[in-house]
Amino acid sequence: MKLANFATKTLLTLTIGLFLAHFSHAATLGKFFVKSAPPDDDGFVDSRLEDSVNDLRTRISKDKDVELVTEEADADYLLVVISREEESAARGSRQNSMRLTVTLSVRDGDGWKPGARIVKVNTVGWILASSDALNDAKKWIKNQSK
Repeated sequence: MKLANFATKTLLTLTIGLFLAHFSHAATLGKFFVKSAPPDDDGFVDSRLEDSVNDLRTRISKDKDVELVTEEADADYLLVVISREEESAARGSRQNSMRLTVTLSVRDGDGWKPGARIVKVNTVGWILASSDALNDAKKWIKNQSK
């Protein structure tokens, strides 16, 4: 009888552990905060940057390796969308290219230390550019820990 109780408790413990491991969002690389670049010298904000901020936030929220935080003070890494430009297609080509520039900074006490400037260019769309930028940020972080 004692063996049956032990087996039942062990099975229950393993089941709960697997459940928690599967559904918990344990970020292995760290916590990210995403924002757009500050207004230019004339005080104008490029509203298109917010589209890429939202794309990055969506991508991060679905990624198992990183966690999205809503407060900059809670983040280990800061992604800032610097620019978002569409370049006209070369003569004879139908597709314009999209260039997304993002900076990655690393928490340094109460401030930020520059990490990497990430520039992604593609002809598919802004969501893919944001996804590629996040992948490059993750690669940079992994390389720093080697």
